[in-house]
Amino acid sequence: KGKVYPFVEPNKEIYSSSTPYPEEVVICSHAGSMGGYRIAGLLVHPVRYIPKLKRIIFYSKIEFEVTYRENVHPINRKTERQRDIFKERVRNLILNPEDIERWGPPLGIGYGGLLPPDTVEYVIITVDSFETSFQNLAAWKTKKGVPAKVVTLNDIYADYSGIDNAEKIRNFIIDASSTWGTIWVLLGGQCDYEWGQEIVPRRDVWYITVDGDENDTIPSDLYFSDLDGSWDGDGDGVYGESTDGVDFYSDVFVGRAPVRTTTQAETFVNKVLTYEKSPPLGYQKKILLPAGYLWPGSYDERLSQEAIANIVPLDWQVSRLYERDGNLTHEAFVDSVQSGF
Repeated sequence: KGKVYPFVEPNKEIYSSSTPYPEEVVICSHAGSMGGYRIAGLLVHPVRYIPKLKRIIFYSKIEFEVTYRENVHPINRKTERQRDIFKERVRNLILNPEDIERWGPPLGIGYGGLLPPDTVEYVIITVDSFETSFQNLAAWKTKKGVPAKVVTLNDIYADYSGIDNAEKIRNFIIDASSTWGTIWVLLGGQCDYEWGQEIVPRRDVWYITVDGDENDTIPSDLYFSDLDGSWDGDGDGVYGESTDGVDFYSDVFVGRAPVRTTTQAETFVNKVLTYEKSPPLGYQKKILLPAGYLWPGSYDERLSQEAIANIVPLDWQVSRLYERDGNLTHEAFVDSVQSGF
C-alpha cells in the first residue's frame, strides 16, 4: 500500500552552501503550559554539516543560556489537587525536575466565570436522555473521593457562547477547570456527524500528511483537553495549524464514551463499574493494539504499537489489529472488545 515517490535529485544550491546545517546549535522549538506549568522544548544539534566542505562538526560539550520574560502569559491558579496531579505528569517530561516546585502554579481558584463555586474534579458531559445512566458513574466517582457531576449539553449551550457547539463545550470546560478545579472530563456520546450519530460534538483539526494537503483534518478531543488559546489563532476556521499557537499540552484529562443510545450508555457505565469494583480475573492481562493507516510511504504506524507490545509483561496476552495488514475492521475490533480486551 501507499504511494511510491520518485527519487529526488540533490539540490545543488543547498549542497554547495558553506552554511552549517542546522544553522543553530540550540533552538527553542516550542513553549506551552500543562496544567499551569510552563514548559519549553529545546532542539539540540550536536552534529552539523557544511555541505560545500563535506565537513561534519561534532560538539562533545554544549553550554547554553535560557532567557525568559515574566508576566507574559496569564497566571492560572490551580487547586492543590490539580497542581499535584499535573506535577507528576510534568516531572516525567522535563529535564530539570528539581525545579518543579519552584515553577509550579500558584494555589487558588478562579472567579469571574459562569459557574458557582464548587469542587467538581470529574465532569461528565452528555445529553439529557443519558443523564440518569451517567449519574450512576458520577455517584461512584464521588463515593471514591473524586467529586463528580453530570452536566447536560442543553445547559452548556444555554449558558456559554462560541462559534459552534464544540467551542461552547470547550468554554464550559475552561470555566470548570478554573472554578471547580476540574481535572477529568468524560464526553458521554458518539461524535460521528457524517453518519448521523453526533451526540457530543467533536472538533476536526489539521494534521500533517505526506502529500502536504492543507485541507486534511482529523477528529481530536485534544481540543477539549488543551485549554490554552482558541486553536484558531489566525482565524481562518482551520483548527490546530502550526500558525494557530497550539501547544498540545493537556490541561484536563479528556475521554469519550462513544455511545449512541440509552442502552449503550447503561452498558458502558456498567462495564466501568464492574471493572473498578470487581474486575473479572485475567482481564487486566489482555491488551489490544489497533493501528489505523493514516500516512503512505515509509511511515509505519505499527512501529509504535510494537514498541508498546515489547514493554508489557511476558504473561500478558497481546492482540494486534493493523489496518495496513488488513485485519483491522469494525467487526474485528468489536469482537475483540466483546471477548475481553
